[in-house]
Amino acid sequence: MQGLYSVSPALLADVKSIGEKVRGELQGGVSLVEYITLPEAGQHVVLRFEVRKEISSLDEIDALENRLSRLAGEWFWVVLVGETYSRVNPQLPLAEMPIRLEKFAQVVMHEPVPLASTPFASEIGKDGQTIRAHIPLSPGDWVWEVEVPLSAGEVLPIIRVVSGEERGEWVVTIGEREFAVEYVPHSAGYEGLVKAYPLARKAGMALIRYVFEHTGDV
Repeated sequence: MQGLYSVSPALLADVKSIGEKVRGELQGGVSLVEYITLPEAGQHVVLRFEVRKEISSLDEIDALENRLSRLAGEWFWVVLVGETYSRVNPQLPLAEMPIRLEKFAQVVMHEPVPLASTPFASEIGKDGQTIRAHIPLSPGDWVWEVEVPLSAGEVLPIIRVVSGEERGEWVVTIGEREFAVEYVPHSAGYEGLVKAYPLARKAGMALIRYVFEHTGDV
C-alpha cells in the first residue's frame, strides 16, 4: 500500500538538513519545529521555526524571516510560529488571523494560487490522491495540509481537510504510518494564505505581518 511522500525519508532528510544549517548559522537561536506540505494547494513545503533568542520588534521579525528564507532556498517557504509575535511591540492581535486571512483573500482574489516547481512537487500532489483514497471526502472538500512535527515522541502527523461537514478527529493508516485526521471549515482564507507566502517574501516582510499590513492597521 502506498505511503505519503510528505513523511518520506527523502523529504525528511532535506528538511532536517535545512534545520541543521539554520541552527549552525544562528547559533541555536532558532529551531525548526515542524514542516507542512500542501498536497492540493500548490504542492509547496512550509518550514515552521521557533525563535529562542531575544527579539523585540516587527522589523526584527521581518529580517529574521528573510534570513531564514535565504537559508532555506527557493524550494521551501518559511514562517515563524505565532507565539513569536507575543514578544514584540507592537503586538499583533493574532486572534484576528482567520478574519484577516479572509479579508486578504479578497485583496488577492484575482491572483492565481502559486504552484510549486520543485523536484518534489509532483510527489506531494500524488499525496493528495492517496489521501483521497483513504478518507471520506464530500464534493467540494479538499486536502489542505499534512503537518509533520519534528519533536521526539508519539505526536502523529496531521492531515487537515477543508470540509463543509463536521466529522470530528480520528486516525487513519496510510502505508505503514498513522496520521491524525482533522476537518476544518471552509474558508477563503486558506487560499489567501497560500498566495501570501510568495508576496510577503517578495516584499521582504514576515508572512503574518504582511497579511496584517494589507488588511488594516497593525
